[in-house]
Amino acid sequence: NSEIVASGVTILNEGDSDIIFRQPVRNVTATFDIQNRGGDIRAESPDFFFEVGAAGSLSLDASGGSIGSATEPLQTRLVRGKLLPDGSPSTRNVELFANAGDGVYLDVTGVNTTFAEYDPSEIVDGVRLHLSAGGPIDVRLSQSELIDDQGVSYPAAGQYEIAQAESATGDVTILHGHAGDLNVAHASALTGDVNLIATDGDLALTAVHAAAAVHAQASGSVVDGGDAATDVAAASVQLHAGGSIGGGNALEVDVTGTESLTAVAEQDIEVTDVDGDLYVGLAESATGDVILAASDGDLHLTTVRAPAGGVELTAADSILLSPAAETAVAGLSAQLMATEGAIGTVTRPLTLDTDSSLGVTGTAATGMHIAETAGDLRVVTLLTDTGDAGLTASDGSILLGYVAALQGGITLLARDSLVNADDAGAG
Repeated sequence: NSEIVASGVTILNEGDSDIIFRQPVRNVTATFDIQNRGGDIRAESPDFFFEVGAAGSLSLDASGGSIGSATEPLQTRLVRGKLLPDGSPSTRNVELFANAGDGVYLDVTGVNTTFAEYDPSEIVDGVRLHLSAGGPIDVRLSQSELIDDQGVSYPAAGQYEIAQAESATGDVTILHGHAGDLNVAHASALTGDVNLIATDGDLALTAVHAAAAVHAQASGSVVDGGDAATDVAAASVQLHAGGSIGGGNALEVDVTGTESLTAVAEQDIEVTDVDGDLYVGLAESATGDVILAASDGDLHLTTVRAPAGGVELTAADSILLSPAAETAVAGLSAQLMATEGAIGTVTRPLTLDTDSSLGVTGTAATGMHIAETAGDLRVVTLLTDTGDAGLTASDGSILLGYVAALQGGITLLARDSLVNADDAGAG
């Protein structure tokens, strides 16, 4: 039958010695509550592991020490019945709770039992971690396992959820080193970095905060994981994806440092800063578009590249060139909007390298100064409400569509010619 009988194991040490495990502890229906008020919780044998199931849970609390160590993380196997013995689907997650006054060091393996014939398309899921530490949090997610109705274990892709990972004085590092997605609902490092890596899957971010830097890397895509107003907040944000970054649903960030957003992806990049200015060190898509927005301030650019796509830049105030920038924006086309400010300045025009068959579209409130650094500058539509418009093509012609400075002057400077875009044709 499918009846599950629960049991419980409680260990409490109120002294200052360590709790040491030498033999594996296995009970998939038990609730384990291990508390050490003064020392560490650790294993003395490399063969040790906890194995617990969704019918129970594992709670580790070393309020006066660490759980595992950097060189010998505590190994845990979290087992969930994807299908119950009667064939009905399970809705339970298997949960791990770990709290330490110092560091939390874990090696976690997710396991699903199916009570059905092996299906190679099935993934291991329903594995949820709740982590808090005074010091570092370092978690490695190992090869997940799928167990069929014959009791045979197969390697499988594993989907893990980090419900919470909070460090008061250290870094937070979560590494999913095998196939499967990593979903991070909440992670924070009050004084350090947050490092999140999915080596063979997607990485979903909902509320990730760091005093220093957030490093997020996925072989798949880095995506918005939920409804949080800010998905990522840090002094420096570095995003790398083999797929897209926020493609189709912008990743909301709050980057407080200067020239501190790095976003590199194979496909589309879509990032919006929700508070203050956004300083972009590098945003580069190999095959897609780059869409960046500063919804509450200026957009400062060093390098933005979309060699096979378009670049779309929006700022509540101005779009400006960073001091280190040469050619700030390179793409087949560029769409620029400075809602309450300017695009470039007289002394530091926004530098572009665009395809002369597609060109530039832009609107600004207080003026625009744009310089094409390679070849012709094709203008589709450029409009500024107040201030002047200055356009330069230092290596070619200006192919003019519509340019308007409603309350200012227009300056056009080209190495070659000033040509009506319609007369220039498509190339």
